[in-house]
Amino acid sequence: AGNNVSSKIYNSTTTPIFGLAINFKKEKSRTINFGAELLWRDAGTYSSNTVNPSTLSTTSIEISAKYLHGNFMAKYSFLRNSIVMPYLKAGIGGSYLLSFNGVYRYKSSPGPEFIADPILNLSTTGYNFVGGLGCATKRIYGEVRFDQSLHGTSNGIVGNNTISSFSLVVGYQINK
Repeated sequence: AGNNVSSKIYNSTTTPIFGLAINFKKEKSRTINFGAELLWRDAGTYSSNTVNPSTLSTTSIEISAKYLHGNFMAKYSFLRNSIVMPYLKAGIGGSYLLSFNGVYRYKSSPGPEFIADPILNLSTTGYNFVGGLGCATKRIYGEVRFDQSLHGTSNGIVGNNTISSFSLVVGYQINK
């Protein structure tokens, strides 16, 4: 009997993330603000492959998903009197699975390939954590952020999964 050889690959995406953020300013504190944001994002592609040398069979799973994230954020700005204000932000929220494409492939050599498309019963809700570092002018801001989404499955094919990604965000602020 041979040992199974497994490989798991997550490919990130360069698809733009679209969203809307609302900040709530504290009157007594100009350095700490709170906000809420709603983001649409493409989670990229997750692939898992398993090869069994004893039976010469290959099993692979590929999942691509799109999510809607809602986050509650805390933002700490420093150097408030400068033209360009750096800031730190962190938040937590929930995410909802909008759509997914899943493919399950099984091939035994010699023999035909079996394909089941799509994979059903992925969970529809999950949790999202985000942290970022950025700079803001009066109207434009840019930040580098880290997102981690925790989602699971109810069919046990993939099990609970975590998707982590770095993003570059550019936005426009509407001030009163």
